[in-house]
Amino acid sequence: FLVSLNNESVGIISTSTLTSSDEITIGYITEQNEANKGIATNALKTMVQLLKYMKDNNIYNYSKLSLLIFDENAGSIKVAQKNGFVLSEKNDDQQLSRYTLEL
Repeated sequence: FLVSLNNESVGIISTSTLTSSDEITIGYITEQNEANKGIATNALKTMVQLLKYMKDNNIYNYSKLSLLIFDENAGSIKVAQKNGFVLSEKNDDQQLSRYTLEL
């Protein structure tokens, strides 16, 4: 999905393939010059609401959402935490962590 602000594209948000899998992975990115404006936080909030709706209406049967975030990306970690995601797995070799939200 395209993320826009004032009719201008400022980022994207997507999911892994929606299948019968128990877990859906979400990815997002916004323009660097649009950082700290709540854009990614709101885009993730909207995506979580959409995925919860799909689960609640038996469109898909997953129970967990996840994000893979590089440990150095403090802004993205804050976005995840503001939306209720918690650290669930850490890969020190790749400096990458998984944050999950149980539905």
